[in-house]
Amino acid sequence: MNAAAVDNTDASTASDGSENNNRSKQQMAMVRRIVSRVLMPIRKCRVKRTNVIDQLKQNDEEFSVLKLDGSHTVLNLDRLVDAIECNTTVKNIQIHGGLIANLPLEQQHLLWHALGKLPKLEEIHFKYFLEFPLMLDGLNCLLDRAKGVRKLTVYDSVLYTRNYDDRLITLEQHENLKTVFFSQLRIPEGRVLDPIVQSIVTAPNLSNLTIRIPRKKKNLVTTETLRRLVRDCANLKILELRRIVLRDEHIIQMAKDLEETQNKKCPEGEEPKSKIKEVTVQCDDTLREDCCAALGSLLKNNSTITRLEVWGQKVVEDGFVEVISSLKENKTLKVLHLSHDIGDKGNSALTDLLKQNYVMETLYMRSFGDPTMMAKTDYFLKLNATSLRGLQLDINMNRAKLVEKLEKHNEELNHLYFILRGNPNVFDA
Repeated sequence: MNAAAVDNTDASTASDGSENNNRSKQQMAMVRRIVSRVLMPIRKCRVKRTNVIDQLKQNDEEFSVLKLDGSHTVLNLDRLVDAIECNTTVKNIQIHGGLIANLPLEQQHLLWHALGKLPKLEEIHFKYFLEFPLMLDGLNCLLDRAKGVRKLTVYDSVLYTRNYDDRLITLEQHENLKTVFFSQLRIPEGRVLDPIVQSIVTAPNLSNLTIRIPRKKKNLVTTETLRRLVRDCANLKILELRRIVLRDEHIIQMAKDLEETQNKKCPEGEEPKSKIKEVTVQCDDTLREDCCAALGSLLKNNSTITRLEVWGQKVVEDGFVEVISSLKENKTLKVLHLSHDIGDKGNSALTDLLKQNYVMETLYMRSFGDPTMMAKTDYFLKLNATSLRGLQLDINMNRAKLVEKLEKHNEELNHLYFILRGNPNVFDA
């Protein structure tokens, strides 16, 4: 091999080595960028977690939500409590059971006491207190000081009381409290929910009470407590008691109280006492005729309720007919949830209803038995929801409004047909 060939070979080898080095550097740079993108959020979260005490002390107006979870167990509790007592910006506290699980009772009360004194506190949110239950006396300690709170949420938790007669503190001074939301609330065996609901009822401006438990249970609330909810909560708009099984007499009495408060004559210039718009309850397996009769009487002249849900396994056929028939003249109810197996009588009653009712938008049924009937019902309910059926009654409606409706529903051929059929004068010169 001559010298020129050797030189060319060495140059080629050097060139290949240089290209490999460049490629290796590019790959390493790419790996660094990817790793930095992954680690950056983690570093930020780490800084945020370790700096929660400093953030509390800085009183930055943008720091309004305080989240305390299991990652904050490394914090010195005394320093955390001191920082909370210095803060004037936090409006919303979200507390995870993972933080409280490792705190002795004395330290828990120090924390509740400090959080309750936050001057701008509006929302309290507890979640995932399962393995370590949420103690009622701890909740009382916090609420007793947080007089300005607007919303209380307890999610996926066990609410535990040491004594059978323990109660939630009276909420008469909590004038800002409007929403109490318990979701997936576990009730320990041998405990009852009734005393807690009785305390919640005392909140003067309560507008939304939602209590959902994981499994159906009976005898958690009494008739008297249900009556207080309907009669004494003048500002209550949403009442949802999911899987808290009510006996027939409970449902009948509640329907009568709702009807009475709606129809009660008020002095001139005053609004009706009842403002309840949404009601959700659970019946015991079957919604029987006596209950249906009470609900039918309530809905016949209903002026406030827009949504009614009665959960159960089924509703008797004649009872369903009575409830549906009561809605022919109803101008308020938009959503009705009952159970399945409505039968031929139910189908016939439903057909008669939809000839006259232009307000109902949703009917929840598990089985109509007749797919054609179900499709027809869904179609007319959809027309109600879009306010198209009401146009059929007004053949002299303003032309511009009709054109606006036509443009809005130009992709729904059935809707266009309905509009045009109900308004033949739209083509008149």
